[in-house]
Amino acid sequence: MNETEIENLKLGLKNIILKYHSLAKARQREKVTIEAEIKYFTDKLILDFDLTEYDNGIKEEKHKTNFFIQDVERIIQKEESKASH
Repeated sequence: MNETEIENLKLGLKNIILKYHSLAKARQREKVTIEAEIKYFTDKLILDFDLTEYDNGIKEEKHKTNFFIQDVERIIQKEESKASH
């Protein structure tokens, strides 16, 4: 992954994190919409950045947003480490 891709991945992840944190404050009707948005953005990141190439189990964990966030953060750290060497 090049630097631009890493930055774009970070932006996509930031969007998911913001949505995830807004779930706690949302009313029930809003939660359904936010959960659908999180699912959409999660699937989009997996496809756009071919994240299964970096973590084979990421698709199985995607429904657990907090684990997905941790997995993507770990991928970003690895890729930044590679890029800096």
